[in-house]
Amino acid sequence: MDKLYFASISDILAIFSHIKLDTSSTLQLLQTRSSVVVEYNVVQEYGPYLGESASLTQRMVQPPMRFNPNLVKTTLPMFKNLRERTQELIFRLKMAIVPPALNELHDMFRKVLDLQMEGYNLVIQGLENGDASQMPKIINIFDESHRTLLLFERMQRSVGRK
Repeated sequence: MDKLYFASISDILAIFSHIKLDTSSTLQLLQTRSSVVVEYNVVQEYGPYLGESASLTQRMVQPPMRFNPNLVKTTLPMFKNLRERTQELIFRLKMAIVPPALNELHDMFRKVLDLQMEGYNLVIQGLENGDASQMPKIINIFDESHRTLLLFERMQRSVGRK
């Protein structure tokens, strides 16, 4: 039964490895120097010279980080495509017959896909709004997805040895 399960998800894992590579390369585009434009904050720069009209909180506010509009045009469709492809995998994974002994392993792979979806949704939202301030959180989500995938692969190998 275990072999049947792994045979049924092997193509899902193969497709996911391609999605993961595409995600990594597209994320690298978002992390280049030219991808983020920091808006100039006059109040922060010249606050002390503006006197009482510039409060301390106005001076302490970080300037907004925006995605480069040219980059948004190219990467937004890429991330939407990656999200669609991952949604298809989630649907296919739901159709897999899971033996009771492999429920934990199956749930772990499902968590990997759910984290990917969460990351895609945040990236797409940020690109549509132009807001790049969520990039550290997005990178952490994709890193957690990768760590969970490594744990899944380790567990999969240990199950295969039994």
